[in-house]
Amino acid sequence: MAVAEQDTPSRKPNCKCIAMLIIFFTINVAIYNLTSNSAKFLNRRKPNPAPRPKPLPTIRPECTFPVQSNPLVSVTGTRSYVVTPYVEHRGDGTKIRAVSIVYRPEPDKYQCLLCCGGRNFSVSATRSVHSDHFGFDYSTGDIFCPMVSDCREPEYVAISSKDQHRDSVFIPVRNQKLKSSGFDFNFTVCISTMFGNYSNLLQVVQSMEMYRLLGVGRVTVYKNSCSPEVQRALDYYEARGFLEVVPWPVTSLINVSPGWRKSASPGDLHYYGQIPALNDCLYRNMYRTKYVALHDIDELILPLKVEDWNQLLERLERKYSSDKGFEFENHVFPISVSDEGDRYRPREWENVKGVNVLEHVHREPNIPGRFNNFKVITNPRLVFEATVHGFLHSLHGSVRVSPDEAHLYHIRKGARPDLRPSELIKDDRIRHYSSRLLPAVSDVLKRISNKVE
Repeated sequence: MAVAEQDTPSRKPNCKCIAMLIIFFTINVAIYNLTSNSAKFLNRRKPNPAPRPKPLPTIRPECTFPVQSNPLVSVTGTRSYVVTPYVEHRGDGTKIRAVSIVYRPEPDKYQCLLCCGGRNFSVSATRSVHSDHFGFDYSTGDIFCPMVSDCREPEYVAISSKDQHRDSVFIPVRNQKLKSSGFDFNFTVCISTMFGNYSNLLQVVQSMEMYRLLGVGRVTVYKNSCSPEVQRALDYYEARGFLEVVPWPVTSLINVSPGWRKSASPGDLHYYGQIPALNDCLYRNMYRTKYVALHDIDELILPLKVEDWNQLLERLERKYSSDKGFEFENHVFPISVSDEGDRYRPREWENVKGVNVLEHVHREPNIPGRFNNFKVITNPRLVFEATVHGFLHSLHGSVRVSPDEAHLYHIRKGARPDLRPSELIKDDRIRHYSSRLLPAVSDVLKRISNKVE
């Protein structure tokens, strides 16, 4: 008898399990979609967080580096510093001239990164060292950046050693537009540099008011340090648009010399960086003023036959030429010799610190045939390189003005202590201005007296 085959178990799916899986999956998808859509909705309603402040303002994203406007800016990968970069319109093709303090022993291997319309252009640079370095390791110099065809008007430049732009900063490029007329001022005085916690308040105010009487429209001071009293006076003139104060933190960067001769005054840079400051001032004002005068706060160029500098320059240009610089011979009025009088020192000046220029009217005679120092007034567009006394490179040079026409009134420590008082020459031209100078100075001192200790 045959044995019947047994049936194998059935493989049909369990309908209940499938249904439960479908329900579970559907619920999870719904929860995910609900959560995602809710988050998107909430994000649309939530305002964007405020951007975090940046340590330095940045320019267009493509140019990448931060911007620094004040001197002095380190040249990345070197020991040199850029004071300010300017467009140089003169000479053999437009380029950037960065007035600088260069470290002479280092090699001339610089690179410029130009920023134009948000795009960067890298070019090789060259260096020129001014000859008046007096043997110091640091000197005034110019770093030249050539233009490229796609960047004719760079807004910013970063200067570094070759291929070391990473930590550089961009510096705004000045003097973009060439001008030959329509200047803001006829005369600008460049003062460099104010250092050593300078506290001669009375002479600062007297000098500023004398500049006004002489026809000056703007004064530029490179300030390293001064007393609180002098700072308040600077603030007063700056608030009125008569003064521009340029920060000059050179002592925090370089071991400066307090003199001009390295053997007598050790350091790495001549006299607090006076020469680079003068060169920067000349370029800074090149297209803002018709003339610049380069001298110190204790010096005044006094015309002897006319009232002010406008009349003086008209005479000099008729006599010599309009394309020359003008040199004014230095005359020392020893600070140790005074001719006091109540009419030249009002009672309200008694407690004011500083030198009263109206009391020093005896000068040392200059030795005939010996070279005497001088300071200058010039058309800045004629000058390429300036120094303490005159120019190293200019288009048409300069002429020495007769001391009978005008000369430099310089109050300082006597240069010839061997002279007897009877050998000094009385020269009280400064007092010609006293009727206007006295009330002007008193008015300024009164205005700031509530702040002056």
